[in-house]
Amino acid sequence: MGDADRAARLQLGLAQVEVAKKVGLKSSVYGRVERGMMTPSVPTLRRMCETLGILGRAPVPGSPGPRGDNTSPSAQGRRAPGS
Repeated sequence: MGDADRAARLQLGLAQVEVAKKVGLKSSVYGRVERGMMTPSVPTLRRMCETLGILGRAPVPGSPGPRGDNTSPSAQGRRAPGS
């Protein structure tokens, strides 16, 4: 998510500290998340997406997609039994 977070934040003209405050994180923690050094919890990720206006744009790896399919890399490319 880091690149998407940063791009969305910059497009909104927000500083990391502003997003961190809105999301409820310390700015140092938000910076690590944005740089890909830390993975946020699902509730934090949702708050980040809502704050940055990117909710629904990109699937979260390993989460069910809009049709309930798994978007994890290990699930991609697998065929159903018998196909």
